[in-house]
Amino acid sequence: MVTIVNYGTQEEYYLGRNPFHNKFRLPVDNIKLKYLSDEETELFLRELKWQSESFEIIDKYVYLIGLLAVTTGARMCTILYIRAGDIDLGNGVIHLCNFKVNEQWYESAIATDKIRDLLQKFSKGKSPNDHLFVSNRTGKQIYRYPRVMNKILDLTVNWHRQDENRMTLRDL
Repeated sequence: MVTIVNYGTQEEYYLGRNPFHNKFRLPVDNIKLKYLSDEETELFLRELKWQSESFEIIDKYVYLIGLLAVTTGARMCTILYIRAGDIDLGNGVIHLCNFKVNEQWYESAIATDKIRDLLQKFSKGKSPNDHLFVSNRTGKQIYRYPRVMNKILDLTVNWHRQDENRMTLRDL
């Protein structure tokens, strides 16, 4: 809608204010209505772990990404942006960037020893500015969750859910 009204204003088809722009934007209800049960979470993470261990060259990060998504509640871009210098193992926190709110930084606790061990493993030998999750092919930061995560979510969680209740990776 923002683009349509902006185009109309630019072409002088519309002379009013854009109600979808900046402070005039309508409020968005971000209430989360879908959750994973404890059993679904356990099954999803178990399959991610199996994928990470079985296909370490291609999917070595999927288990850690899934753990971080479930335990921090951070968005995909925030998790995939984590750099080695953002991990503070001594204090047990990860510094995360909230890109949705003017790149404000916040901290999240490292929830388990398993997450701590994986963070230490994947950050070892990296400089503080190196991204934690990088492509095996290019060595550059990845910007999307690996495709296998969605397949595992469908096989472990969504197979018995109605369409309107299906979980997406964004819901994690």
